Amino acid sequence: MRSLPGFLFLDLDDTILDYSAPGERCWEQLCASFAPRLDLSPGRLRTAIQQSSQWYWSDPERFRTGRLDLKAARRQVVAGAFSQLRIDNPGIS
Repeated sequence: MRSLPGFLFLDLDDTILDYSAPGERCWEQLCASFAPRLDLSPGRLRTAIQQSSQWYWSDPERFRTGRLDLKAARRQVVAGAFSQLRIDNPGIS
């Protein structure tokens, strides 16, 4: 019989370890790289993405389905930000 570990470490929803920080840095870098192509400041693009993200993840059903396909969820968040900023360019979405 295998021995059990000496302890079990659980972290639910970033209570101990911050898993969202690396993602935030990625969004900041992405906005810094792409905002000039859209004639926007990185801050304005980042704010629109944050607002769209808050809206997207605030709905329990979107949250449930979004967690199953994070790539699609990110696309919807960015599409929401583009809509808010009135950017209509299918080539960049």
